[in-house]
Amino acid sequence: MRARCDFALWVGLLAVVLGSGAARAGTTPETLEQRCWAAVGRAATTCLGDYTDEVRRCRDAADAACEEAFRAPNGTLAEIVAALEGPIRETCTDASAERISFSLGVDRHLHYIGEACQKWGDYFVDTAYADDLGALSPENLTCQHHVALRLARLQERVIAACRTCNEAEFTGGDCNRSRRDQRIARGQTRAHRGILRHCGASFDQLGLVAPGDAATLDARVDVLLDRVVVPARHFALRVYPQLNLGPTALFGSAPVGVRTLGLVDQSRPNPTGPGPRALTVEVYYPSTAAAVAGVPRDVVQVFGIDLFPTPSYRDVARAPGASPLVLYSHGSGGIRFENFALAVHLASHGYVVVSADVPGDTLLDPGDAMNSVLTNRPRDITFLMDQFLAFNGESGNFFAGAIDADRIAVTGWSYGGYTALALAAGSFSLGTFTDPRVKAILPLDGSAQAFGSDAPALYSTITTPTLLLGGTFSDFLAPLLQQLFDALSPGPSVIAYGNFLRAVHPSFADQCEVPEVLRGQSAACEPDVLPWRHVRHIENYLALNFFDGTLGGSAEALARLDPAALAGVEELAYQRK
Repeated sequence: MRARCDFALWVGLLAVVLGSGAARAGTTPETLEQRCWAAVGRAATTCLGDYTDEVRRCRDAADAACEEAFRAPNGTLAEIVAALEGPIRETCTDASAERISFSLGVDRHLHYIGEACQKWGDYFVDTAYADDLGALSPENLTCQHHVALRLARLQERVIAACRTCNEAEFTGGDCNRSRRDQRIARGQTRAHRGILRHCGASFDQLGLVAPGDAATLDARVDVLLDRVVVPARHFALRVYPQLNLGPTALFGSAPVGVRTLGLVDQSRPNPTGPGPRALTVEVYYPSTAAAVAGVPRDVVQVFGIDLFPTPSYRDVARAPGASPLVLYSHGSGGIRFENFALAVHLASHGYVVVSADVPGDTLLDPGDAMNSVLTNRPRDITFLMDQFLAFNGESGNFFAGAIDADRIAVTGWSYGGYTALALAAGSFSLGTFTDPRVKAILPLDGSAQAFGSDAPALYSTITTPTLLLGGTFSDFLAPLLQQLFDALSPGPSVIAYGNFLRAVHPSFADQCEVPEVLRGQSAACEPDVLPWRHVRHIENYLALNFFDGTLGGSAEALARLDPAALAGVEELAYQRK
């Protein structure tokens, strides 16, 4: 590893020693949080730099055995990733890491950062090196060395420039984004010149950019540079998160309780077996500090396998008082806790959030006919509304008095987004599912194609406040959602569309928290896609303010959804009628 990294480690340890003394002298939680933020980012950046340096050393020597040893289970890569733990644990506690870890604690954040080091390192190697170095001439190998060296330097410069900006915003200051972008542009210019100077026409022999991707050599070099700059900016967002949208984007003051219910709709058959339609339901609700004291955090499990911890507590008492009700519908082939981050965020701010598995269309029991799925999904939500409003008036029920019947909203991802739209729209070919109790809908990259030929005329029948969220890399749905937004009539308090730049369809579920060995390789978790926790931070902010404004009548919340107020969120293209 590099000597400068050893120096950085000693500087970090010195900061910890000095910091511990300051803490004893009365350092504020905010200062400890900022130190944790900086320690995590430094450690992650060092990890990525060490990764790329070690691979370059092996490849410059054309030593395949060197790289094989580097990637061995107990090899140098494992040591590089393991080195993250020391400086992060020395500086961070669960409390100081709460904001940057989505309230998941140091252990989970270490996993998240270690995964970033390896994923971005793998991506860089795939981007910067020819597939077969053995087939290159000595001249081309020299070119390859300079290309990789300049791309590594560019990656470092981009991360450093973004870190400066993100730190200012994380600590409540202002970032000079023009200066940041100028620094990045200068780094690109230097890298471009260096590659052409050392490679010339030999650059194309590396096969790093397909001839069809750009017409000229200059343009192909620029294509390669962009493939480094964009993921480097994403890396900075992941390890140096901005988290600068204020309290409504952060975990609320209420601890979150969670419990699982089994409900049965006697009026409809079960598509996966005999008997009536049975729904497994997850409920997230505000609790109290006294109720959660000494209770371990809940861990999501599937087939008895722990997937990830959550900032919620199972079967604890709920806080007194009536709350707005938000019903969540999962995606096709999904599961009721696929968006726990949004559920616990809302619950921590005083909402009851109900999410049920859709029989015949879950991760565990897929296979119901699509027409059946599309007709039963909105009926499930109506059934759940009926049930929880009944619980609300049932003396002795856990949820007695818990629901404000005048403040009900629906959200969901993918086909869950279709479900929210169907409940607010008028009649169409599959039936009529309109439920006037629904006062606001938030479709997350909603499957608008499910309306088929009924769209776009059907969209004009929606008179419920609507906030659509989508991603520019959700290629199939992005134009349909724009069509949907264009067809919605102004009039409700909010008709808006937020499009996340470089987000994909799975960016709106929490599958990136699941170990890759269990979930497979999801596009949402890759370096060229906007980091999912950054998407969730903005999504949570928009969702809470949308529901506070439309269900609660908060003028301050509605003001936060004004296009001028959101203009500074770089990764969001936002429209409102």
